[in-house]
Amino acid sequence: MNLLALLVGLLLDQGLRHLEKYRERAIGIHVLRRFRRYVAARQEHAVALLVLLVLLPAVLADLLVRGLTLLSPVLAFLFAVAVLVLTFGPRDASHLVRRYVDALERHDDVEAHRAARLLLEEAPPSATQGCCDAVAEHLLARVNERLFAPIFWFTLLGPAGAILFWASRSARSAYRPGTADATDTLALAARRIYGVLAWAPAFLLGLSYAFVGGFDTGWSTLRAHGFARVLLAEDGTERMLRTVGCAALAPTLPAGVQGPERVLAARRLMHRALFLWLAVLAVLTLAGWLF
Repeated sequence: MNLLALLVGLLLDQGLRHLEKYRERAIGIHVLRRFRRYVAARQEHAVALLVLLVLLPAVLADLLVRGLTLLSPVLAFLFAVAVLVLTFGPRDASHLVRRYVDALERHDDVEAHRAARLLLEEAPPSATQGCCDAVAEHLLARVNERLFAPIFWFTLLGPAGAILFWASRSARSAYRPGTADATDTLALAARRIYGVLAWAPAFLLGLSYAFVGGFDTGWSTLRAHGFARVLLAEDGTERMLRTVGCAALAPTLPAGVQGPERVLAARRLMHRALFLWLAVLAVLTLAGWLF
């Protein structure tokens, strides 16, 4: 049933883009920030409290799934689909890439800048070539937290797994260094919790890039990134996926391909990795190893 819920969730993710504003990460961030004074007054227990705040939604989701399953498997299935729609994104990166490339082809610099800013979540480079490179690399790196990590944890733990990763992602955003609600302890703890949960799907995604792209360059680059190096570094999983994705992408591109063509090639690589994941999950489901 998890595979069917994944397929339905992916379809709804593509078909309900007009509802994206209702599933922004700000939902989780707002809830976490309501605890800032409570946590700030108990700095000695800040890490334990943050772990509890991340685990609590996952535990509640698991209890809810168990209760719904007893009432009706259909209700449990619908809840699983709703969780996936919530935890994917919050914005569809593939759609933003298409929007960005279309704007470049129309020479609409304002729309291209707007799409790039939504995708990068920061001010994009002013030069077109530099912006295209940043968009391509960002797509390969951040698609893990937007799509693949929720799929990974949903496959392992069901809706509770997807909620667990979503909560850790929200915690990292809520207590990012430099925000008003962050302390060094909270920021470090949030980054470590997210890094632990993001590492396994990021490694599998990097391996997928190697399989569907240039294997030799992708695999050798992936091997150079150890667990400790990725976990301890700021945005370690994103850096790993950026370098591995670009290494796997390079042999598949004709010489001299740059600009929008490279962005579209990065999106195709991401799509091939997604199809590979779905094919593996389908085989595991048919073998009776997943449900």
